[in-house]
Amino acid sequence: MKCLLALGVILSCFCISCSDSQVQAAAPSTAGDPARGRDKIASYGCGSCHTIPGVVGAAGLVGPPLTGIGNRVYIAGILLNNSENIARWIEDPHAVDQLTVMPNVHATPEDARDMAAFLSTAQFLRSDENAGALGIWREQAPLRGVARLDYYPGLVVGTVCIGAFMGQVDASIAQLVLPEVEREFHASIGAAAWVSIAYLLVAAAMLPVFGRLADMVGRKLLYCGGFVVFVSGSGLCGLAPSLGTLIAARVKINTLARAT
Repeated sequence: MKCLLALGVILSCFCISCSDSQVQAAAPSTAGDPARGRDKIASYGCGSCHTIPGVVGAAGLVGPPLTGIGNRVYIAGILLNNSENIARWIEDPHAVDQLTVMPNVHATPEDARDMAAFLSTAQFLRSDENAGALGIWREQAPLRGVARLDYYPGLVVGTVCIGAFMGQVDASIAQLVLPEVEREFHASIGAAAWVSIAYLLVAAAMLPVFGRLADMVGRKLLYCGGFVVFVSGSGLCGLAPSLGTLIAARVKINTLARAT
């Protein structure tokens, strides 16, 4: 039952996290002028809503700060982060997302390309952020069709809650079967207790490690991978021929399934 539940969540995560080829497809990088783009950002008043490095007076707090925008995986939760899509978003944000609160400043295509070129310069890559550091594992935008569903936020929250629930159940359920483990493997209660103790020790040690790894390679990817490991580790636990193998399988589950 636990494995079936995990498989269902993996499928949900796949729908949420897989990229849409139509959304991601983008033309080669634009050839805008960064210097002109900085001036255009100031003239269009972008700084009234955003904090923008390199633009005098751009300290708005209405929208998200653009510091480190070069490290973000996607724009508006839909478009992959590249200069072509930045220009597309600036030129007509409502054509990308009809529900966005970002105003249409009626930027011309040329101005949008120049502003995108400025926002793609090195100063918008923060050295203290390693998002996407492992290149091929960069987190992808959600499928546009799924993201547009009315219940999409509930689907995301529900998927996360299922993972959290499964983690807590798996951490505590071993306490109920320790007497059976003791009898099955002819082990002392102290030895059988390591089935639970090893799991909890690894949980405490791996949380900060996988928290940082999620920042680097993407939370959705690591979350989906955690479910895969969880299912395979649960299968190993069920087939364990010895107490040592059972403890090792439990450690394997928790070492990588901390991603969920």
